[in-house]
Parts: sequence; C-alpha cells; structure tokens
Amino acid sequence: DPQPASRPSRPSSKSETQRRAAAAAAAAAAAAAATAAAAAATTRSERGMAATTEMTHDEVQRLLAENRADEQTQEARLRAARGKRMLFVGGDFMYKSFAPSLQRLMKRARDMGVVIYAVFQSGTEEPTKYFLDVKNGECFDYELFADVGAEDGAENIVAALAAVGWTGELDAVYSMHEATQPIVAKVQALLGLPGNDVAAYEKARDKFETRRCLEQNGLNTIKAMQIWRVEDADEAADRIGFPMIIKPTVGMGSAGVYRCNNTQELNAALERLFDDIKTDWFLNRNTIGRQAPILAETFVLPTIFGGRINEHDCEVLLWDGEAVYSNIIDNFTTRPPYFQEVASLMPTLMTDEDAQAMKDYAVACVKAMGFTRGGFHVECWHTNEGPLLIEVNPRVGGGATVQSHESVWGVNPMFEMLLSMLDIPINPPRASAPLCNYGYCLPNADLTGHLEPKISYLDAAKDLPMHKSSTYFKKGGDFVKGNDKYIADWLGEVHLSHSVDKVDELLTAMDKLLLDVSTTAASQTAAPDMPQEE
Repeated sequence: DPQPASRPSRPSSKSETQRRAAAAAAAAAAAAAATAAAAAATTRSERGMAATTEMTHDEVQRLLAENRADEQTQEARLRAARGKRMLFVGGDFMYKSFAPSLQRLMKRARDMGVVIYAVFQSGTEEPTKYFLDVKNGECFDYELFADVGAEDGAENIVAALAAVGWTGELDAVYSMHEATQPIVAKVQALLGLPGNDVAAYEKARDKFETRRCLEQNGLNTIKAMQIWRVEDADEAADRIGFPMIIKPTVGMGSAGVYRCNNTQELNAALERLFDDIKTDWFLNRNTIGRQAPILAETFVLPTIFGGRINEHDCEVLLWDGEAVYSNIIDNFTTRPPYFQEVASLMPTLMTDEDAQAMKDYAVACVKAMGFTRGGFHVECWHTNEGPLLIEVNPRVGGGATVQSHESVWGVNPMFEMLLSMLDIPINPPRASAPLCNYGYCLPNADLTGHLEPKISYLDAAKDLPMHKSSTYFKKGGDFVKGNDKYIADWLGEVHLSHSVDKVDELLTAMDKLLLDVSTTAASQTAAPDMPQEE
C-alpha cells in the first residue's frame, strides 16, 4: 500500500474479507492523505510566493491564454501549478541513482504547491539507491510500488493507483528519464490525462522508425537498415555502403557507436556491439517495441566548426504543437573507434543563418513524429546539404544541458517540460543575447586498468579562472574502461564559464584541460595483466 514518504511493509496472509477491509481502509487513508498533502502543498506554495505580486484567478487565466514569454506570465504559470496533483514515474528499474539536480527540480515543484505521488519499482529486497535519493531529497509527498519496468509497466502502475483509489485524484503524469517516457505516455492515455501520443515516442526511440518518419515527411535523412545478427553484415554492406556507422537501435549518448570502413571491420564491430548490448545495462534495458538490436546508417562527414565542433544538440520546447523555445549546444569531435562524448559549448559557433536553419529543422523533425508538448533533445549534424538528424530524444538532455541553457539564455528546459506535463502553457522568458560562453568537459579514460588509491587528475581544473565546478566520477582503486579497449568511461566532469567575447580563450582552455586530465589519469592507472570487468 502507498505510504506517506516511507517504504511499505510486505502484506501478510489474510482472508478475503480481511483483504477487502484492508483495501477499503487503505483507500480511505489514501484519500485523507491526499487531501492533507494538498493542504500542505498550498501552505508551501503560499509561503514560497509570499513575496511576489498577488494575482486574481482571472488574471492568471488571462495571462496563460496569452502565453507571452515574460516574467509576469511566468509567475502566472507558477501560480497555476499550485494544488496540481502529479504522478512521478520513477526510473529505479533502470537507473542507479537520482542526481542532485533532479532532486532540486522535484523539490522546486513541491515548493510551488504541486502534490507529488511517486511510483517506484516493486520487488526489490532492499530500497534502491535511486529510491533513497528521491526520498531523502524530499522529492515526493506519497509513494506506491508497482512493476514499472515490466512490458506492461503502465498497466501495473494504473492497477496500483486503482487499488488505493488514486486514479481520479491525478492531474498529470511526469518523468524526466529517457526510458520512462513511453511508460508516462501510456499511463497518461490510460488515465485520460494530457500528454503526447504513445506512437510518437515509439517513432522517436526506434532509430529505424525515425528515419522512415523523416522520409515520409519530406525531411532530410540518411540510409538506414536494421541488423538482427552478425550474418546481416553482407546485406548492410550492399545497401548502405562504406564507410558505415553501426549503433544500438535504442541507446543514449554515443555509447556503442562504431565506424566501419570495410566488411572485415563491420563483422568485428558487430560481434563487439552485440556483446556490448549483452553486458552494458544502459543498452540492454532501454528498449521499446519489436526492433533489431543494431542499426546501420550511412556515415556522414559533417561540417567542422572552430576545428573541433562537428555535432549539435538542439533543445526544443513545444506547446500546443508549436515551438516556443529552441537553442543549440555544440559538441566537440569525438574519438574513434567508440565516439564517446567529450565536451560541449554554448552558444553555438554556427552563423545565425545556419543556427536558425538547424532549429527550424529540429522542430520539424519533432512535429513530424506527432509530438505536441514537452521538451526534446534533438541531435543534428550540419552538412553541405543542410541540417541532418542524428536522433530525437523525447526528453530534455542530460549532462550540462540545463546548466548551459540557464547560464547562457536564462531558461531551464527541464522545468519547462515539467510545467507542460502539468498542462500549463509554456513559453519561457529568455535573454535577448547570450549572457556568457558555457563549456562542459567530460574527460574520457585513455587507459584501461585500476586507478591508484590516491587520484588527482581533476584537481588542476580548479585553478582555471573560468572554473565553475568539477566532480570526480571515479574514486581511487576503481577499475576504469579506457578508449584503448572499451567504450571509454567518463573520468569526471568540469563546468566552465567565460565572458561572451572570449570564446577562443574558453575553447583553448577546454582543449588543454581534456588532454591534461586524460594524460594525468592514465599516469595514475595501472593496466591489468588481463582485461577485467566490474
């Protein structure tokens, strides 16, 4: 049964009469708890907004209808959230932890007056770290458990809600994770709550269906073929040609991406990628529908900007089927053979004309899939034939995406996505020109092995005048996968910020930082006699 911010105990054996009585009592308690939570949320909301200008209900509704990109309308949006009851679909069936930045987002929603019901994965012997992160971060008011990660996870969630009489209590369903988006859409549909069509998520998260969708809508795209087994290599060579890119059909980041220049390399890469999918939890637990494990695509030679930028992330916010915000983060060139992400920069180095063309194209791709609201992380290349889609992620980007947009444009796309799922019109106020240059570094491990007990490879970053923050992803003694043998582990992250007129200084500092960290980390790594896994 759901409990207020505590883990429920396992039910004991009861007669049918006892079970019915217990269910009725639980439903009554849940209803009373929901009423109490709403009252508490109103108190939190009033306390958090006491210093702002008062608005009448009619004023709030008028501003929401006009949906302008100004501070007064943004305040009306926050007031409209007061008292909303939102189901948060947890991702502990797949994700190991819940980041502090996500905890702050959920806490902010509660402070606005949103009552949050959270559903987590059932059947775990002990509370997961993810669950404890969410609970200890005070991210929800009430919890329940269901088999969220099952094929019928959405139906399981609705059944768990119905068992305690909560199906009619909710106004919205939300989650920020990649793997939970189709589940959210299905729960929204089952409960008749606002959201996107489930089919849109299926098109976006299946890279082969994405290519077909773009082709059907007359949008620039590339050749693609599904690969079910290593023996499909010859057909892929005939249909796609070389050079070729192969990658997991459903994946996140650049994990599992290989470039192949001939049949021999293709066969070797396929064997390795099928093994990657078996052993990498990020790749083997992030699926949707019936699809081949691997996708083969035409290799694209994109435009390189500033000698180091060759890929772009366009964040798109939609409301009522139209774009209300979009801006671009540039990605540094990745290293073969695995193409793990290394760094990003905002604002883009592209010309205003090229940037606008890419934003228009990204919006068209999202709309072609049938999305009408929310936040989308659209990865693109710039080519001589115009912008070209890599993939549409039906959620806001991770890493430094939020920090970059907030620092450069004053917009938090993650927060705006949450508002849209609360059925509140979005159109965030933003800076008219970039406020700074924002750099983000994800140094890759070069060498496979065990780190020394004492590590210091990120320490020098703190001496940079543009340094904002840095975090180690590894600790002394950890086993790390290097680019020499595996898809490289990220050693840590470094956030940098510099004035708008000094992008060259920032880029030079980022290049040096990436090299220094990888080199220092390699010197602090003892290569094993035999390859090891953790």
